[in-house]
Amino acid sequence: MADSQRRASFRQSLADALATPELRRLQLGWTGASVGGWVFFIVLAVYAYNEGGAAAVGVAALARMVPAGLAAPLAGVIVDRRSRRDVLVAITVARALALAGIAAAVATDAPLAAVLALSAGFTALATAHKPAQAALLPALAETPRQIAASNAVLTAVDSAGFLAGS
Repeated sequence: MADSQRRASFRQSLADALATPELRRLQLGWTGASVGGWVFFIVLAVYAYNEGGAAAVGVAALARMVPAGLAAPLAGVIVDRRSRRDVLVAITVARALALAGIAAAVATDAPLAAVLALSAGFTALATAHKPAQAALLPALAETPRQIAASNAVLTAVDSAGFLAGS
């Protein structure tokens, strides 16, 4: 009996998290961003290793994380002062352009430093995604239950994105 109640509760929570087209798009967008971010992290580590060994992997991680840490406070300010939807669209487009630049750099045998600089930009841009998403969620949800369920799904997607992307 308790097991069937848990399943029904799970189904209801999932239905609440995906209740509106806007919530579904937000969840789908985060799924793509999460999986893509982890895939990128793994591919960059493999590329860096091929270019310079284990030390290059460490440099690649440092080149991504330090700029992201420095960009995070600025990203929060930008999210507070701009349309959350517009921020999500802009960073998604900018990240796609950064990935295109990285692909071009790799294809043309550019130095590892160029790839790492573009990678730093890709990761720094990502710091605005979660704050914009969190700020947008209450405007998209119709009930507090939808907000709670959406937060739970977004967290689950984050973990699944790590697993799938890696």
